[in-house]
Amino acid sequence: MLGVESIDESYTRAASCLGASKWQVFRHVIVPGSLPFVFTGLQISVGVSWFSLVAAEMVSGQYGLGYVINTSYTMVRYPTIVIGMITLGAVGYVTSAMVRVAGDYLNLAADRERLKLAKDTLANQEANLEMVKRRFEAGIVSELDLQQARTQVEAARVDVSRYTTLVAQDENGLTLLVGAP
Repeated sequence: MLGVESIDESYTRAASCLGASKWQVFRHVIVPGSLPFVFTGLQISVGVSWFSLVAAEMVSGQYGLGYVINTSYTMVRYPTIVIGMITLGAVGYVTSAMVRVAGDYLNLAADRERLKLAKDTLANQEANLEMVKRRFEAGIVSELDLQQARTQVEAARVDVSRYTTLVAQDENGLTLLVGAP
């Protein structure tokens, strides 16, 4: 819920103004905007699931790392305990890294989608500003309308700049994790 609530309402309104259906707004605005929260939850759930699995194996299992660690503890085989713990840590790290990489790839795609939407919004706001300028010169609209159109263009430019930065950060993060986005 927090992921969906964190999306700025102006994005859904902008997509609707550009002619997007409710399904397109959901697919292109809501889902990409909530992805960081979804993958944070997935990373936490992967850790909790490993903890639960090992605890269950220790309590009543006959197979698995939890069983091996618990049996080694009762038999006083400390090297086996350490190997089991290292194996558990490595497997946990790998599964968490896989979720992180998948999330980073999807976040990159979502940020590229939002950048495209922000660029479309900027183009529409610039066209609107030109129309308002012509109407102002003809005396149809006030200077306040002209200033409001300029403000909307500047806000759209800030959004384009912000999403350009986010895409660059996503690409740099993926380069650090896997070598290339």
